[in-house]
Formats: sequence, C-alpha cells, structure tokens
Amino acid sequence: MNGPRNTEPSRSGFTLIETILALGVTFMVLTAAFGIVTSCLELGDAVTTTRTAREEAASVEDLFRGFFGSLPDTAVIQCKLAGSVRSTLTEIRIQDPPALAGSILNPGPNEVLVIQTTEEPGGYLRLNVGVSEGRIGTPTPGAVSGFAVAGQISTCRWRFFQADRNEWQEKWEANMGRPRFVELTFAQGRATGERWVFPVPVYAAAPANNQNPGGGGGGGGGDNPDADPNNPNRPRPGPGQGPGPGPGPGPGIRQQR
Repeated sequence: MNGPRNTEPSRSGFTLIETILALGVTFMVLTAAFGIVTSCLELGDAVTTTRTAREEAASVEDLFRGFFGSLPDTAVIQCKLAGSVRSTLTEIRIQDPPALAGSILNPGPNEVLVIQTTEEPGGYLRLNVGVSEGRIGTPTPGAVSGFAVAGQISTCRWRFFQADRNEWQEKWEANMGRPRFVELTFAQGRATGERWVFPVPVYAAAPANNQNPGGGGGGGGGDNPDADPNNPNRPRPGPGQGPGPGPGPGPGIRQQR
C-alpha cells in the first residue's frame, strides 16, 4: 500500500530578491572597477601632460637662452605692452637679430624678429615667434609670419634689466640702449611657474681712432708711428739713442695706474 504522495512543487533557480541582490552587488563591483580605471587613465593623462609641459618649457628656455646670449652688438630691442599697462600681452621686436630656431627664422636686412603673446580660448596665452617687414620705428610694420612656440600658457611675463638705473623694466624702447639681462616668467596650465634670466652680451666700445688699432705690443693705436715697428715713418734712434729705461712710458705705451 503506497503512502501519501508529496504534492509540493520542487524549488529550482533564484528568487526575485536573490536576483536583485546579485544584480546590485554586480553593479557596485562594476562601478568601483570603472572608477579605478578612470582614475588610472586620468592620472596617466596628468603625468603625460605634466611631462609634455616640462619638456616644452625646457625647449622654450633653451631657445631663448641661446638666442639672447648670441645677440650681436648691432641688435636693437623694443618691447611694447598690448592693451592696458598691466596687460600680459607683449610684443618684442628685435632689429638685426641672430637666426632663431635653427635658422628657421632669419630676418632679412629690412625685417625684424617678433616675439609676441596672443590670447587663445580658455583664457590662456600662446607664445609666437615670427618675422615682420619694416625696421623698428616703421609707422606701419608688416604682418607677423611665423609659428607658435608654446600654448596653454597661464603666465608669460618679460622684463628687461636697465643697468644704469639698476632696475627691471616691463617696457623697453629702442633708445634705451641695450638691456643687461632679459627675464622671462613662464608657466603653462596649472604648473608651477619658472623664472629664467638670460644674460645679454656686452661688447667693448670701439676705439676712438681705429686707423691703426693696437699696433705694437700692448701699445697705443691711431696715427702714432712709434706704435708700429714696421711703419716706414717710424723714427729711427740716432747714435747713442738705443732702447733703455726712461723717466716714463715710451711712445705708444699707456701708463697703468
């Protein structure tokens, strides 16, 4: 005789609550994983951007250090501020400069080299170099043709050291002579700013009379015939007038005190 049969249905699979809980846990795990991956990507981008900014800043420093360090004695510098007096937009015009950026920019005799900052979207600045027709002081100089050196610049400030007044100047006129140093404060994005000081060569003044400069060992120059022993007009010593110590420096010799 058979006993009573169990008529309850057998349980298989997951209940609705279990499914919802599993989906919730899976969603949280995926969200956490996505956040970690996103953070890693952002960190990698930040490192790459910082490295690129540092490399670009180093290139800017090397470019202008070599440029200002090789200015010839005939070079003339002028720096003007665009807009208000405190504006960060600058335009530096250099007459008779050396070649810049590996001879890419080599102004001709009727051209000047231009270093200028312009605005770009986002409130940043762009540093450009180029060539413009017309010498310094030309009423209507030509348009600047060149290329951008760096972008995304938050700070780009030029100053020039006036040695006779022992002070820095933001504006520099052509009649102010030659600055002893050129300073650039430079920063890109949120990076810490850099301050570079570029020495400008100082050339000795030309001699007043350079028809026969420096003739003879350390002697004077000019028209003194005694300064050049090979000069046929040099007086020859007579009898008993050979070289010997005298009461003072001989002809063509500058007395040092």
